[in-house]
Amino acid sequence: MENPFYAAAKPEQWTQGKPVKCKFDGLVSIAEFNQANRSKVVITEKDDEIAIFRRQPPEFQPKKGVKNPEYPYKRVILCPHREKPLLDSASRGRHGGYFSAYHCYKPGHRFRIKKADFDKTPTEFVQSILIASEYVEALTGSMLTVWERR
Repeated sequence: MENPFYAAAKPEQWTQGKPVKCKFDGLVSIAEFNQANRSKVVITEKDDEIAIFRRQPPEFQPKKGVKNPEYPYKRVILCPHREKPLLDSASRGRHGGYFSAYHCYKPGHRFRIKKADFDKTPTEFVQSILIASEYVEALTGSMLTVWERR
């Protein structure tokens, strides 16, 4: 029901996903398509321009993504034993509390460290780095060129 092709509107690759009116009339009219979809997918036609709008998910649904700000070092720092990136998890205990940790797991190998203990290590390491005065100017220049390139 939600396929706009039924109403003779098709997003094309050569228009970078912008919908194009098909040469045939479609199985249903645009008004019938909009009524059948109950505003889940809406097709509008204005001056031979077609636009397709999809309903946004409700606010109560979580917005899931790959990056989790609670675990900044996930897939960045490697396991000391296997040299594979560490993953994150929060196990729930018997009384309902969560225990956050970074872990690496494979049958026969298990490495797990508390998140609170692990987050201290990289920040302490970076703060302890001292750069000699003769390298500061070269490092600043190279960082600026990379910044401008990006």
